[in-house]
Amino acid sequence: IMKIAYLGAGAWGFCLARLLAEKGHDITSWSIEQSLVDTLNATHVHPNLKGRPIKEQVRFTTNLQEAIDGAEMVVESVTSAGLRPVCKQLLACNMPANIPFCLTSK
Repeated sequence: IMKIAYLGAGAWGFCLARLLAEKGHDITSWSIEQSLVDTLNATHVHPNLKGRPIKEQVRFTTNLQEAIDGAEMVVESVTSAGLRPVCKQLLACNMPANIPFCLTSK
């Protein structure tokens, strides 16, 4: 079981985070969209994926530092256009260099 920071809570990111959570991993998912984070924390159902709830232990946040604190792995599913800005933000978050970083952007 790993503590995983999941970056991106769109439909693709939500589905992949859901699979990781079902395998027992501790997931904190990050998004820039506060209203989406609020909805996901309240319902654990993505607005575009009704009927596919995620485990209640999965946490959602708009705070990137909070998402990566203590993470043993980072998985990203942000838009390909958003990948560079997010990586720049990660530089300011004191993320250890030895953490595996999995890219899933198209």
